[in-house]
Amino acid sequence: MITLVRVDDRLLHGQVIHAWLPATRSDMLVVVAKETLHQILERELSSFAAECGCEIKVFDYRGAGLFLRETDLEQRRVMVVLSSIAEAEKIYKENFNYTTLNIGNIHHRGFKTKLSSSVMITVEEERLLNACVLLVLPLM
Repeated sequence: MITLVRVDDRLLHGQVIHAWLPATRSDMLVVVAKETLHQILERELSSFAAECGCEIKVFDYRGAGLFLRETDLEQRRVMVVLSSIAEAEKIYKENFNYTTLNIGNIHHRGFKTKLSSSVMITVEEERLLNACVLLVLPLM
C-alpha cells in the first residue's frame, strides 16, 4: 500500500526519516531521482536504511513507475519521495496514478510563486500540477 507520495527536493533527510516515515508507518521508502543522480544516491542511501528501519529503493522515474505498478506491495507500507514536480508528472505518466501529492520543500532561484516559506514553484510546475489533476495535501 502506498502511504504517501511526496515531492521534496532534499529527498532523504531528517524530516523524512524522523517525521514522515514514522507518521505513515512505512517500511519501504522509494526515492525517485533524475537518472544522473539515482545511481549515486543508491550507494549513499544504503546507510540510511538501518537508521530509518526500512528498506530503501532508488530509481529514476521509469524504474520507479515499473516497480510501483508491477510489484505486489499489498503487504508493504510504501512512501514515495520525488525530487521535483517534473518527476511527479513523469511518474504519473508512467501509470503510477497516485491520487494525492504532498508538496514538501521546493526551492528555486528566479521567478516563482511562493506557496509557503519552503515551497516555491515555477509557472511550469503549476501547469504540471494542474495537468495531473492532483490534490495537494497540507504542507508540513
